[in-house]
Amino acid sequence: MHKDTGGFMKKDKYMDNIDITGVSSLELEPAERELEYEKYYEGLARKNLEHVRKGEVKTRYGRAPNDRENWGIWHIETESHTFPILKSHLDRLFGLDKKYKTGLDLGCGTVTFFDLIDVEDSVLIDLSQSYCEFMRKKGWNVMQANAEAIPLSDRWADIIVCSDILEHAPSFDKVLNEVERVLRDDGVLLVSVPWKQDLNFPQKAKQGFTHLRRFDDENIKERFGGWKILSSEVIEEKRYGKKKCIATINLILKKKQ
Repeated sequence: MHKDTGGFMKKDKYMDNIDITGVSSLELEPAERELEYEKYYEGLARKNLEHVRKGEVKTRYGRAPNDRENWGIWHIETESHTFPILKSHLDRLFGLDKKYKTGLDLGCGTVTFFDLIDVEDSVLIDLSQSYCEFMRKKGWNVMQANAEAIPLSDRWADIIVCSDILEHAPSFDKVLNEVERVLRDDGVLLVSVPWKQDLNFPQKAKQGFTHLRRFDDENIKERFGGWKILSSEVIEEKRYGKKKCIATINLILKKKQ
């Protein structure tokens, strides 16, 4: 059993007076903790979308380009840097023209990796109703659901993307078990998670996230013990003016046969 480390965040108007320490600890009953977490996550989504719509965040190029939405800082980094690097490794492993019949993006937020690859039938899932509505308006097939109970049949997906979700999930094991259930035996799993993050550093809370576990050299193989790691690359910490994105590790995995 993996041990989760509690995170924390300063309350603000988006948190609806939720006890953040209760959300990130394991002291609450499961049903109560799940409800509190859902409220908490929806608050974070609304906060981030307000930044997106108002364009309050600057990128390394100054203001975000006028021909697209103004993303929150973390989503700028994901769209412009993390995803392209991940795709380059996917192309190297499986070829530039690789097509996927079915794909699941778990915890999509406001961006999806499926913008970069050819997927015939794609499903995006997020816990936040606000994120789901945002992505539906962009034309995606979106389902509001908990990653610990994915509403798809066994071995449905050829490819599953888990970008910046596993550090947030109350139960890492439940999510990974569901991913293993839904992914085909010959399917591919793409993972992006923070790398060697100091969970006790208050500055991290200002990004609008609470991370419940740390990924590092000592535990990465243990956490993905049932998987074969085909590719891994650490993307070093980047700074956007006064804003900072922590280091990330990209993983491409397949089930161990």
